[in-house]
Amino acid sequence: TANISGNLTISSTGTYTCTNSPTINVGGNWTNNGTFTPGTGTVTMNGSTQTISGTSTSFYNLTLSGSGTVTYTATAASTTNVLTVISTETLQLNGTNSLTPVSAVVNGTVTVQNTASFVKGTGAISFTSGSTYNHAQNAGTIPTATWNTASTCLITGATTTAPVGYNQTFGNFTWNCAHQRKNYLYLDATTPNMSIYGNLEVDNTDSANFMINQDIEIHKDLI
Repeated sequence: TANISGNLTISSTGTYTCTNSPTINVGGNWTNNGTFTPGTGTVTMNGSTQTISGTSTSFYNLTLSGSGTVTYTATAASTTNVLTVISTETLQLNGTNSLTPVSAVVNGTVTVQNTASFVKGTGAISFTSGSTYNHAQNAGTIPTATWNTASTCLITGATTTAPVGYNQTFGNFTWNCAHQRKNYLYLDATTPNMSIYGNLEVDNTDSANFMINQDIEIHKDLI
């Protein structure tokens, strides 16, 4: 186990090679502009406000166990084996590329901004009870996931184009787009298959409208 209370930086000519299955605990920021060979180890970000950045930001297992926000600004598409986000942590994706875990367990919050994306790999993305996915970008795609009935898919960034990827089974689904500009933004699909086992909540459409142009199954309340 390596315990690093501050920042870890791999320069453009640097290498960090792991053998076997080590644990690397990082309390500061992670910057990799060189070569990181993770083996089958786990990198744990356990600080409060942290960043993951660099030209290469792929891990094997990545665990966010702190009590604040980890901002992921990858300049290259990144993959993990298992991604874990605990309940007190927020993973904020605000770069221009994708984070594609083989599998992920989200107990906290994942926020997607700019043109970043959170993409399902060969395993499952699971949003557990009390967790939130915040789609804080215009357009884009909601990740295909397994949503606990007490989880929330929150749409906050739609301005002129609604996201796609909503034809799945959600817990709670909330539309709260304070800067919506297009008069009508709607959920529409050729093959509708959207179910909400919690509440469908429309909080803010600015001065525009939110429409559902398909059949939808709501198990609790329309708010």
